[in-house]
Formats: sequence, C-alpha cells, structure tokens
Amino acid sequence: VTRNYFENLVKALENGLADVDSQGTSSQSGGSKAAASKGRASRGKAASSKSGSTRTLDDTGRWSCDQCTYANVNTSTTCEICHHHR
Repeated sequence: VTRNYFENLVKALENGLADVDSQGTSSQSGGSKAAASKGRASRGKAASSKSGSTRTLDDTGRWSCDQCTYANVNTSTTCEICHHHR
C-alpha cells in the first residue's frame, strides 16, 4: 500500500499537482482501498472520525484522506491533493 501511494505521489509531483485528481480517482480500486484501510487500522495510530470517511492521526494533528491517503492539516475540510471531502 505504501509503495503504491509513494509511486502515485512521485508521478503526481513529476506531472504537476493539477493531474493528481484525475489519477487518484481512476487508479483507485475497491481492493486497494480495503487494503489501505486495513493497513492504517493495523498501525494503531488511526481513530475513526464521526463521519467514518476520514481518519485522525493522533500524534500529528492531521487527518488522512480515505481517497488518496494524504495527511491533511486538521483545519482543512477537503483533501489538499484530491479534493475529497472530509
């Protein structure tokens, strides 16, 4: 999961951030999303928010987007990378 995220991040940075939204939504599959959720839960750092669509990282004050897994600042309501709503 981490390798796939890292590769997508590198590609996005190489192509410019405008391309992230189209790449993030088309490359996401149900299996990888389930694996990403399982991976985050097994680390023990994540706690579900009341909406269930995001996870709060306790030690950093950031929330992880369920769509692209980017760690956003706690004050933002949409993901800075893929614009998925918190």
